[in-house]
Amino acid sequence: RRGMKPRLVLFLYFFFFIFVLVLSQNERRQNYPRHLVEHGDLIFEKNQKEIYSGYSPTSEHVTSVLENVAQINKLQSIDSVFIPVRVNLIFVGFDGDGHNGLKLERENFQPWFRHIDHELSHIIAPIGNHQTTTHAFATKKTNVKYKVISNVVKISPLVNTIIEDEILWNLRLERHDYAEKNHYVDVFRISTVLSNLLEYLNMTDSYTLFILNPKRPIDESESYGYRTGFSSEDIRILRNSKSRLQSYPEFGPHDDRPTLKLNRSTLSSNPKLNRGNLIADSELWANWYIKNYIANKTTDIDEEEDTDDEDDPHNLHQRLEVESDPHSVESVLEFAHEISKRGTRAEKRYLQKVLNEEIVEANCLVDGWISHERFAFIDLSAGPFQWGPTLTGAGIKTLNSLPRVPEPIEVDDLSLPTTAEKTTLEIIEYQYAELFRIRDMKCNGQSSPFCRSLDSRIRALALKIEESDESFSMMDLLKTKDISAESHRTFVELNRFLSKLGALVSHSFRHLFLPAVPLFATPYTERVTFHLVVVTQHNAYDPLESNSFDHLEFKRELLKFKLPSQEFVFATTKVSMDEDPSIVAAYSASIRTASLFTTSATGAIVNVQQHYLDSMQLESLLHPSHDKKLDFGLDDKDDSSHEGHSTSGVGHNWRHSRHIPIFLFSLNTSYPVLIDKYYQAKALSEAVVVVQNNIERWESRISCNGEPIIWNLKKPLKRALASTILALGGLIPTHISYDEASQRAIQNWFWSIGDNPLSSTSSGHHFSAIHKDIVFRNYVASSLDASIETINEAVELLSHQQLREKPKKPYLDVNFLILLFELLQLKS
Repeated sequence: RRGMKPRLVLFLYFFFFIFVLVLSQNERRQNYPRHLVEHGDLIFEKNQKEIYSGYSPTSEHVTSVLENVAQINKLQSIDSVFIPVRVNLIFVGFDGDGHNGLKLERENFQPWFRHIDHELSHIIAPIGNHQTTTHAFATKKTNVKYKVISNVVKISPLVNTIIEDEILWNLRLERHDYAEKNHYVDVFRISTVLSNLLEYLNMTDSYTLFILNPKRPIDESESYGYRTGFSSEDIRILRNSKSRLQSYPEFGPHDDRPTLKLNRSTLSSNPKLNRGNLIADSELWANWYIKNYIANKTTDIDEEEDTDDEDDPHNLHQRLEVESDPHSVESVLEFAHEISKRGTRAEKRYLQKVLNEEIVEANCLVDGWISHERFAFIDLSAGPFQWGPTLTGAGIKTLNSLPRVPEPIEVDDLSLPTTAEKTTLEIIEYQYAELFRIRDMKCNGQSSPFCRSLDSRIRALALKIEESDESFSMMDLLKTKDISAESHRTFVELNRFLSKLGALVSHSFRHLFLPAVPLFATPYTERVTFHLVVVTQHNAYDPLESNSFDHLEFKRELLKFKLPSQEFVFATTKVSMDEDPSIVAAYSASIRTASLFTTSATGAIVNVQQHYLDSMQLESLLHPSHDKKLDFGLDDKDDSSHEGHSTSGVGHNWRHSRHIPIFLFSLNTSYPVLIDKYYQAKALSEAVVVVQNNIERWESRISCNGEPIIWNLKKPLKRALASTILALGGLIPTHISYDEASQRAIQNWFWSIGDNPLSSTSSGHHFSAIHKDIVFRNYVASSLDASIETINEAVELLSHQQLREKPKKPYLDVNFLILLFELLQLKS
């Protein structure tokens, strides 16, 4: 072709030659099954359809049918690639030592958790420029699947004892009222213990889901839950006593008293552990914990400073002893005093925040948690609690979302026979009871041949029982029947509990560990430029100071996702609406008003006007101008910072570089302005849009336990991070997924928990190791999917290339000019 470059032709010729050679060598080297080819940790599933017929490269005979290039080289299209994901399920408190004394054996788990070893597709959710809805929306199917390898782990009952002790020791009243029935526990007091356990067991490289069933430390009429920080009443008491607390000489964030830590040598002594049964190893850890931490001894203590990470496995919290009446105000001040003396650095930082910042809200009480590490936990004894959209929405976390541990059924002991024939007699009694139960279920007073046959068999068994022991009367038979009915009811309730728990665990894999990706592409690039364009219309406050939009914290959280081979560039540009008419025009043309229903402070449903920006309209109007802003910011060395290095040295090639513009509109209006009616930040295909308002307390349309969750619209950091990471790596909110069967976006608000930007139940903004893994896995999955599509298209092209004559040898007489021409057309 006249316009074809010789260098490109040679490159494609060489690529095709290597491709054919590798495939032929693999075919000759091993006889693999036609449907599966395993390559390292990836499993390639090939197309079951035969695409060649009757030709073998080693055959001396040639069929009369002229074949194509794909048939001769035995090239097949690839249906999918499997990526293995390992998840540990650790059940704590199910050895008869937890709530309601429930004891689960191996045979209880197998029927309900065996199905968890399943395959999950790498799915695309309808999240993009348009509003995410529950209407049917067919998304593209990918060629990547995940093979979930679950591992049910049994550990020592001592671990449950430690968890119960930590809950009881750190239990605090929601309100200091003798009639108060709600309690809360600082969740980091539990997650740090679990993190330390996982490090000891060398299970930090895989995902872990803890199912906790501790004994309740309070009455059945009361409840407890988890949150970070203090309750609303404790915050109010501390703020009113600020001067008294700051008078303590120990108060301050500089007391870096080292916390108790597990000796590193202990970890190295357990390089290989039995992954199915860790009772002995977890008991060793429990004994170490009790000896060195609960008993306040100092054997094997590593005297290093603690870190800022609340979930650090080495930051085991010191016991904070409060002697005052827990119902009194003094207990709150004494607890804060203990934190100032012996708390971790993170606890002291939070205490300073409560005392010094103007607006600090209490976080939602929850019964589950996503940690900063690679684990999460569900506490079946906590709560129940509820959260989600206030008025309308699907998948809301309700009081019945979590399965409740079935209550034990107590039946009076009977004087059953204890003769040498006890085993045989028990079998007869069991048969009698089962037949009696079946008759009650099937017959219900009817007189069918089947029911008459059952009556005859029941009478025969009753006669055998009476002959075995004359003291065993018919009244005992009736009691035996009652025992069978109660046992059957217990069996049904247990299976109902396990089925609901199994469904919860299965859903957690999709929402927590293997979420969907958005409609727009989020490929890996060697260089990523985050360009923050701050658009202001006022001089009332600084948009980028720490008590508004903390730009430094924004940068620190994003740097968690930088791979060693990547370069992250941060640039900031401030633009006034008065100075740029194009931005003013875009903002004015995108502003909208809508009437929305919400709830008032009294619980009544009211209609309010909501001002918002139309994100798609705004992006389309800003698109011609934001390239100019990007170049301006990148050329200004004072406003940009670089992290890492680029191995390619290419900055503007789309294969190696991405620009993510982040438009922060800082407003000073008397009414809140959102994006697309409901959001404070939104990721679009080519930009991220964030709105900042000078309103520090705004009741959002998400509620928790009957109370609206308060947003500080002056601090859009949390939601800006969530939208930016969605644009960078396709990390969608944890409560959203996609159902391929109905082709609809689905929601499960239970997993909208944790101290992270994707959570709606806390004010935290710290990404976890799980989130980092998801972004990195999305890079791999998107690359694999694109590669498989390219290979399949190449195989399809080769299958259309017919040979001009019967070949005497394989791989000859291939019309490379035609092949290259079609490949170039495909590439273009």
